[in-house]
Amino acid sequence: MTVKADQSPLTTADTRSNRVILDGLARFFPGEPVICEETAQAPPELRRQWSRCFVVDPLDGTKEFARGSDEFCVCIALVAQGEPVFGCHSTPR
Repeated sequence: MTVKADQSPLTTADTRSNRVILDGLARFFPGEPVICEETAQAPPELRRQWSRCFVVDPLDGTKEFARGSDEFCVCIALVAQGEPVFGCHSTPR
């Protein structure tokens, strides 16, 4: 486990799930922009020009996951015109 600039943990599960999610979105929604906690972000000026994008947190609750708790989830949302229009999350239960 490593630590990000904001002192939050980053696990192998974060980076691997991030890659799986981004690969899947690129396959099924080619060219659609993605804002993801674990990857570099486009500048705000560019993001404001997007009519829609995906917002992803590949492992929300990394601290809990690292402690072995089941209090974490994967979150993916589609945002259009600044409003969430679809979202899903998955928990280990």
